[in-house]
Amino acid sequence: MQALALLQASGLSGVPGVGAAMAQIVGAVGQMAPAAPVLHNGPLVSSVKPPRAAQPQPIKEGSWVCIDCGNINFPNREHCNAKKCGKPREEVDGGPAAEAAPLAAPAPA
Repeated sequence: MQALALLQASGLSGVPGVGAAMAQIVGAVGQMAPAAPVLHNGPLVSSVKPPRAAQPQPIKEGSWVCIDCGNINFPNREHCNAKKCGKPREEVDGGPAAEAAPLAAPAPA
């Protein structure tokens, strides 16, 4: 019943089909407090933030590539810092990391 109360409070009972489904559930489960319209002063805001996409970081001069897993490591690392690798630099140092290619500007329409 708490889930139904949350749906009611969210204003979703006004969505086509949701109100009817809630009424069916209430009829099957038991009695629920009458629905009161919920007014919002603005958009509903979720406290859950969507995951952020990893932002590409500039490659530091002297960084090296692990030949075992392909991870780019900062120059001061003596072991590959990839979670599943961790091999010593002297075994897997593939040399300097290449700069990432800049993103191309969109073609004019």
